[in-house]
Amino acid sequence: MLSTTCLAAHAQSCASTPGVEHFYATSWGIDERNTRFQPESDIDATNVASLEVHWIFGLDENEAPHSYPLVTEDSVFIGTTDGNLYALDKQSGCIRWVYTISTSTITWLLGLMLSTTCLAAHAQSCASTPGVEHFYATSWGIDERNTRFQPESDIDATNVASLEVHWIFGLDENEAPHSYPLVTEDSVFIGTTDGNLYALDKQSGCIRWVYTINSPIRTGVVPGQINVNSTARTALFFGTYSGEVFAVDAQTGEQIWRKNVQDHAYAMITGTPSFFDGKLIVPVSSGELVLAVNPFFACCQFQGSILSLNAHSGDINWRTKTIPDPPKVTGSNFIFVEKWGPSGAPIWSS
Repeated sequence: MLSTTCLAAHAQSCASTPGVEHFYATSWGIDERNTRFQPESDIDATNVASLEVHWIFGLDENEAPHSYPLVTEDSVFIGTTDGNLYALDKQSGCIRWVYTISTSTITWLLGLMLSTTCLAAHAQSCASTPGVEHFYATSWGIDERNTRFQPESDIDATNVASLEVHWIFGLDENEAPHSYPLVTEDSVFIGTTDGNLYALDKQSGCIRWVYTINSPIRTGVVPGQINVNSTARTALFFGTYSGEVFAVDAQTGEQIWRKNVQDHAYAMITGTPSFFDGKLIVPVSSGELVLAVNPFFACCQFQGSILSLNAHSGDINWRTKTIPDPPKVTGSNFIFVEKWGPSGAPIWSS
């Protein structure tokens, strides 16, 4: 029903109010478990080949949505990266209403506090030191089992409908974070793909400190208590696109250590490190697979691995490969470029 071209249907409108008695999804992944399975669909193996386009609606020029449309008994809701939220008639594609915001992207809000627009809050700063007595998560998935369940939340079925936006903080232009924010009793920590780690005041969104590196922060941020020169410090750990792991002081924003864990030119850290008992467990992935389609590239030699780092110093305790045998030349392709193996098995997640 949807495309990113600007067709005539975009100009049509219909004044009727959308029906909201029945929604065919309750989350981006259809249900609360994000199974992406639609139990109410009439489409199956017997009729999928005979489907035809019923209507096409042109979203904002050259812009694709970042999620599935939300469908009710008679309407379709869809947000665009130009900042428009459309309510469309399900039968014709005509516009029931459109809500426009000043942001360049309608994206997922983190705790109803973060967005990817550059608003006035971005320029504000507050000098107070972040509180680090209580973290509401210990991994990217809330706990060490990555359940993504927050047992300390006051939000439930009785009050979720009455939530309102308290503040909005503009992350780096056009960039979305790769993980949930890390929250303490009074602060919010969030990393961006422009290489900034922000410490924000939880009540106002003002900046307590910002730490900047020259590589996208590709993982979640996890806390841990360490000792540096016999001094106890609360550290924030994360990994980057360039294959480095960082420890930053949660209270000051100062770098404690940084460690390049690459054993291959295209190695990178996308899975969030896990902190336990003074050790940091780090999964290593790679961008080499993108080059595999290039016939002039001698593919492939990267092998995934897991490392244990000394969380106090960043020194490597050990590294275990996902493939035990080292890569070697196994032949050549049709233009006589070497082929290598065994390779692959990157570890993308925590």
